[in-house]
Amino acid sequence: LNTKPWQVSKLVSITKNASSALKASSILALQRVADRGQAGVVELLVQSSNTEDLAVKASVQQALPALASKGDKKALSSLCHDVKHTCPRIRLGAILGLSALAERGDKIATNSVCQAVQDSDSGVRCAALWALASIAIKGDRLALK
Repeated sequence: LNTKPWQVSKLVSITKNASSALKASSILALQRVADRGQAGVVELLVQSSNTEDLAVKASVQQALPALASKGDKKALSSLCHDVKHTCPRIRLGAILGLSALAERGDKIATNSVCQAVQDSDSGVRCAALWALASIAIKGDRLALK
């Protein structure tokens, strides 16, 4: 349980108003003081991921699995979107986030991860195969293609 709500409040404020480097750092710091599923925090992270700033986007991808609840639709939607990003580092982070947050059998997450199996980057392909093992249901035709 979060014992220092003022820290969360301050970090949320910084994240909303800061420059890129400070925003990325405040997002990472939220992992240490916010509770999983804490009101407003996941929404802030998802909102913050709507940027082309790679440092901020990577920070969000690292923080989402620690702060979102398993199966959180907003977090999963954000990560599924990032599976198609132009930067391999961002695609990799999205796959790792999906493997941590998606419920087994989540069709949307499984579809996104399946697309990444054909990625041009070998690290993304390996992560996608690993993620499929944790989210696909045995015998899932989509995952078997």
